[in-house]
Amino acid sequence: MKSFLKKIIPAQFLQSYHKFLAWTGAVWYGYPARDLIVIGVTGTVGKTTTGYYIAKILERAGFKVGLTSTSLFKIGEKEWLNSSKQTMLGRFQLQKYLRKMVRQNCQYAIIETSSEGIIQHRARYIDYDVAVFTNLSPEHIEAHGSYENYRRAKGELFASLAKSTPKQANNQNRKRPVQKTAVVNLDDKEARYFLSFPVDEKITFALKESDLEGIIKPTARGSNIRKTAGEISFQVDLPSQSGEVKLRTDAEFNVVNALAAIASAFSQGIKLPVAIAAL
Repeated sequence: MKSFLKKIIPAQFLQSYHKFLAWTGAVWYGYPARDLIVIGVTGTVGKTTTGYYIAKILERAGFKVGLTSTSLFKIGEKEWLNSSKQTMLGRFQLQKYLRKMVRQNCQYAIIETSSEGIIQHRARYIDYDVAVFTNLSPEHIEAHGSYENYRRAKGELFASLAKSTPKQANNQNRKRPVQKTAVVNLDDKEARYFLSFPVDEKITFALKESDLEGIIKPTARGSNIRKTAGEISFQVDLPSQSGEVKLRTDAEFNVVNALAAIASAFSQGIKLPVAIAAL
């Protein structure tokens, strides 16, 4: 039915319809994202795990966290499976969940943010503070028509940071401005593009040597990956901090997801030992 409607309804009308729904949902629930520090995680793969790792680190640091992802939802201590497996909730539902997070006194909201959700304006009227880029490959371009459109859709999340409502966060009973931050995988060929958007702070992470290192050094460097039965360990180097991370998994690709989460947590002032303990 949806595909049939897309064929007969002008694209311009559909865009206006999506924008109107997004605005209506935000107004109905009172723009809840303005009362949260919102972290959006985007990329072709790794979004779900990265978002979950970020949530665990923030919780270990003492924050109350909300999360929406392909696999599960989380509001504070309560977690439940996402039975629909829809990466990004519809506009009203997403605003509703954000309002629930505010009511439960969450300080952070982590939103797995898909490119399709972005072009359907599901992220519209959500004031993001941190955008995390995991990677990009031409695997999900059907809804976009081309790789360039796919990349541009992901980029809209980063572009939105400059327009996002300024916020204040409590830090030991003191108010501090929330920095609009891009967290970018330097190992990905599209790193330069995602670093091109105007933000307050740019945080990067890498496992390999990058041709961008003459311009920008990785904030979080992963190295010395070792696998044993049921566990992967690796070295992490941050400014003035180093340590060994141990993941209870056999999947080596989770190393870069963990590194992305550590870099994201670092952007929020969380020390490496806290991140290591959480993972």
